[in-house]
Amino acid sequence: MNKFLLILAVLATSVITANDFPPLVLEAEILEIVDDFPLGVNPDTVGMIMKLRLDINKRRFGAKSAQGLTGFYTFEGKKSTLKNLIELEEQLALSNSVVDKKRLASLKELLQSIKEEFIDLIKPFLADARGAKAQMVILITEWAIKAHRQDSHLLNWSHTKEGDESSAVYIKLTTVKTFDQFCADLIYFMETLLRSCPKACAHFKRIMEQKSATSKPASAA
Repeated sequence: MNKFLLILAVLATSVITANDFPPLVLEAEILEIVDDFPLGVNPDTVGMIMKLRLDINKRRFGAKSAQGLTGFYTFEGKKSTLKNLIELEEQLALSNSVVDKKRLASLKELLQSIKEEFIDLIKPFLADARGAKAQMVILITEWAIKAHRQDSHLLNWSHTKEGDESSAVYIKLTTVKTFDQFCADLIYFMETLLRSCPKACAHFKRIMEQKSATSKPASAA
């Protein structure tokens, strides 16, 4: 447990990622207010974002196991990552065989389950952002411009009426590829948000270090 807490603390300040995104920093004036503010980006928000990023990356790239990276999803009896499913989706879409069309239909059914599970995964993030829709739109818009992602589904999603975010995921993200890109953009934005809130990240790190120190067993006299 101590090791996990320290890993989260280090990640919060370094914002290292397997996605290898070019680092960005947001400069919106609203950040001066929300950084380490109880109702803004606070240590709880940082911890939640760090965990969400790890969880999403497990689904995209796989979870570490003794055999290497293992896929999170099961399709046709095989463990698969989102990256694996994208390749399969593209192959099946090019095929005219009846068998492959049935397989593609089955993959579409799996995608619905994937989106349902994803909605449950991000519910805490959405709940934390509730009431701050206008601020999030400002920040996501700046991110999209700086990341050259003005066509991002995340940007469109940010303009969805508050409370309708879940239904928008079902309606707009109709392929594994578009869903994966949405996940990638969400991670990129969250990492950028953390990098743009140094006070909240530093506060989170101090709390994690304190928890780690207090949970260590006392040395023998």
